[in-house]
Amino acid sequence: MRQLLLLSVGFSPRPWGFTNFRFQFQQKRHWILVQNLLHSADLAGSNLIVLSAYIVIYPSLIPTIDVISCILIALNPLCENKLAPNYSYFLALAFCTSSKLRASYSVYCIGQSKKTEKPVFNEGGSILRQPQRLWILATEYEPHIIGGLGTAVTNLTKAYVRSGVHITVLSKSNYSRISITNRKRLCIVRFPARAPYYSSKTRQFNPAAIERWIKQQGYLKPDGIHIHSLQFMNVAKYFRLKRRIPVIYTSHSLVALEKGPSSKRKRMTMGQQALLLKKTNMIAVPSRSELGKLKKLYPFVAGKTAIVSHGIVLRKSEARSSRRHLLYVGRLVPLKGIEPLLKAISKLKQDGNKVRLDLVGTGPGGYVHHLKTLARKLSISSEVHWLGFRNQSKVQKMYATCGAVVMPSNQESFGLVALEALASGIPLVSTRAGGLAEFVNSRVAQTIPRVDGTTIAASIKAMWNNKRLTDKRIASGRRLASRYQWPVAASRYKKLFRQL
Repeated sequence: MRQLLLLSVGFSPRPWGFTNFRFQFQQKRHWILVQNLLHSADLAGSNLIVLSAYIVIYPSLIPTIDVISCILIALNPLCENKLAPNYSYFLALAFCTSSKLRASYSVYCIGQSKKTEKPVFNEGGSILRQPQRLWILATEYEPHIIGGLGTAVTNLTKAYVRSGVHITVLSKSNYSRISITNRKRLCIVRFPARAPYYSSKTRQFNPAAIERWIKQQGYLKPDGIHIHSLQFMNVAKYFRLKRRIPVIYTSHSLVALEKGPSSKRKRMTMGQQALLLKKTNMIAVPSRSELGKLKKLYPFVAGKTAIVSHGIVLRKSEARSSRRHLLYVGRLVPLKGIEPLLKAISKLKQDGNKVRLDLVGTGPGGYVHHLKTLARKLSISSEVHWLGFRNQSKVQKMYATCGAVVMPSNQESFGLVALEALASGIPLVSTRAGGLAEFVNSRVAQTIPRVDGTTIAASIKAMWNNKRLTDKRIASGRRLASRYQWPVAASRYKKLFRQL
């Protein structure tokens, strides 16, 4: 059972001892308010230890208490008095800074309004040795995942929750209404991409509208914000500057390095990313390669960057289909090398090889149409299967049944799909572009030295023709993938938040 310290402000029983929790409150309503707060914070059933505020003046009187978590709840019978929450907060601050307890601390001010006679919960601030509440800002979260970003956000969030952090995910809804999903220590709020919550002109969510909705729902202020998607840039910037909440931005890709013609929308997105990089407290990237590119493009980020590798979920290796059955998972965009891959399939077919390629993912409509037209021109329409979007659970099942994963990317910030393939015990044929170079090598995969149809075809044939070496690479790949764990990534991020 978790133990909690309750710091009482406004009453002074025995100044250097403990007192019975129920007798601490002179009115029944105060007890009810505390009960409600504990329930809303998922702390019901915890063992409460009550200290008088008087003891703060004499920190030497604080006994040695072994606690896992310490929540200081400052009781304010006069919550309508603006001085009361501040008074409570500073007393709690004195307690936190003077005590020797090895625990995490959060401060809540609680009281009751005489006008409405309704409970009032006013979070006065947080003195954190470890973050207790975080907001995750991302447009992708299961089951609505497009690429590696959504997979990373979902698995990282689950690791946060398992470590005891309360998470609120602010994401994008595919429908016209706000949807809310509640789980233990996890709340997923999806806002529609329409007014008043979203501007299609700027492609940004509206922080004022979101804050109004959050206040109406009575959500507690977070100890930190972890942003992954640029569409939430204005939201993160607003709460960072106006509400003094620390922000960590995980940069999954750099817009300036994406191939394709320059456009007004691309220039706008580049500007938004540059502004987020300036305003955020800390920037995390998944690989050394990505960090080098970031510093070269934006020298001003020096001194506030960190590398946090993605994790993986290890699964039991299962029987595979023929290695002639190839799988690609990811966005259908030029950087991913899909056109050369289609040409490689054509060459393999011309050489008399039986081959099947499943393409999982979506992309811009015009470019997807171009790819399908190319497949028809190459006479490989029967060999190539366009599967579109698949949720993460279905993708994992496909890993368990396909013969090999092909990753012909020209650029990757990390390459989560390649790591998932290694973890699943699947033969991997991949480039070493960008972040892939940190774990893809000839010991674990058949590498693609150049991104062109002939070279990709030769690499696939090499994987087919050397079964013994391929099996050896599978075993080495699973061992390597086991070192990348989401709990490690979550722990690293929590450490970064503690430093802010």
